[in-house]
Amino acid sequence: MRIRLYQKTEDNLFYFQFLTKDDQLILDSQGYQSKDGRNNGVNSVKTNAAIAERYETHSEGGQYYFILKAANQQEIARSPMFASEEEMADAMNLLYTKAGGKDTPPAKTTGNDKTYAGKKGDDNYRPLAVYEQHTKNVENGFGTFADDDGHYYFAYNVGGKTILLSESYTSASGRNNGVESVTKNMVIADRYVRKVHPNGKHYFNLLAGNKQEIATSRWFDSEAEMEAAIASLMSGGTGATYVPREGYKADVPIDGPEETKDVPKEKKPRKKRAKSAKPKGEKVILKEGNYLFNDVTYHTMRSANEKYYFSFKSPEGKTVLLSANVRGYNTEEEVDAAVQRVMEFAPHEVNYEGKTTKNGKYYFYLNDRDGNRVAKSFFFNTTDEMQSAIGLFVGDLTVGDPTPAPKKEAKVDDYLPCGDYEGGVWFHTFFRGDREEYFFAFNSPDGKTYLRSEGYTTEKARDNGIESVKKNAPIEARWTTGTAMNDKYHYYALKAGNHQEIARSCYYSSKEEMEEAFSWVRGEQSILGEGAQYVD
Repeated sequence: MRIRLYQKTEDNLFYFQFLTKDDQLILDSQGYQSKDGRNNGVNSVKTNAAIAERYETHSEGGQYYFILKAANQQEIARSPMFASEEEMADAMNLLYTKAGGKDTPPAKTTGNDKTYAGKKGDDNYRPLAVYEQHTKNVENGFGTFADDDGHYYFAYNVGGKTILLSESYTSASGRNNGVESVTKNMVIADRYVRKVHPNGKHYFNLLAGNKQEIATSRWFDSEAEMEAAIASLMSGGTGATYVPREGYKADVPIDGPEETKDVPKEKKPRKKRAKSAKPKGEKVILKEGNYLFNDVTYHTMRSANEKYYFSFKSPEGKTVLLSANVRGYNTEEEVDAAVQRVMEFAPHEVNYEGKTTKNGKYYFYLNDRDGNRVAKSFFFNTTDEMQSAIGLFVGDLTVGDPTPAPKKEAKVDDYLPCGDYEGGVWFHTFFRGDREEYFFAFNSPDGKTYLRSEGYTTEKARDNGIESVKKNAPIEARWTTGTAMNDKYHYYALKAGNHQEIARSCYYSSKEEMEEAFSWVRGEQSILGEGAQYVD
């Protein structure tokens, strides 16, 4: 088995892949901030791949994949999509055997001894002309077909133009499940990953909730043309756009001081030095443009050190957002891709991370869905200033005639029924495939659920929610009680310092029941209660 180590220029993160000797992909990693982190991930695969219990299987849109986890149940890497459960089992067992597994393999064998024959390369798409030829009579919507290679495909057309392309499927039913998955995910903004091809063309991939690619787009001559196609797909061809939240002040949690090289440092007065006779390079503005709304503008530039950067400015012309890559990007294409990542993730408040400096200033990071930093802010004197700056970037996708979205106070309850949170003791985590969201619960040793979370789009965000519970539970002022459904039920809830609700109890028919549960979760029998100390 071969291990491929590489770094992507589009995000400057480090990755690894496990491949067969014939270069068939078996395992793919997420991005790491450093080579050392990536190499530790490789070693973790070598250790855990030989343990059958570390494999977790899933299905999505008629296809199958598996996740390899560490002993602490954290994901290390995951497989590509397989057309059948048998192919997935073959790949799992091959990895298990190559890693030195000796006991019962993690999956049932298919009765053959052939080497896993997965897909090679980065994709399994046909040329655009194939999709256009087979779906030329489809004006709007999906067109499906079987090609002369014996495989099944689909495309999605808008106004007679092919926009989305599928990979190959070995059966019509698998292909139809893929259509259903695209239908479900194409209306969700953060399922789109914008990219720039080496030839300068723009395109995007559509992902399922498990982050697996389910379709790709044609190439577009401009970013605007690509964004129009995405908006059209999200609205079913009726047109869609982002609109700002008028005068919106965000409600992003703020962490304490962080000691890291990435923390912005305030400029200190420097002593004047004698001017050098050596001519300095010039700072060159390359591109200027507009954010999605609120008269926010941006520009990209090449600095004197031949590195590339971007910045976003408020309507008043004050710089608000800067490149997270403090060392700069190596090429203009890389900085352009970074700007597009801001466009992709900035409208969603869940992607922001507030911070505090040791001297009482405030700043924030903009992260992608995996928690990787995309951009960082300047310093602010107050939390209100910081939250208002974030509010400039936060918006809502609307279809048709745009109207201002409701403020955050109008948030809809997104909790699952209490019975759905049953599971492990203390902090129990799980993924709901039907909602494609991550949840946690706080359960007692006798199986009762005392706290439940709303859904998170990523595991990292969910885990941050758990840490916020641990941090805020000892503070009496962070707890509150209330009623729901026209005062029919009683509940208690835990909030963060910014008054954002982190978790809520089950609903109780009487106030007495609620108060009894409330007393338990804050008492000494609970690891979150008074006098107790949380131990991992």
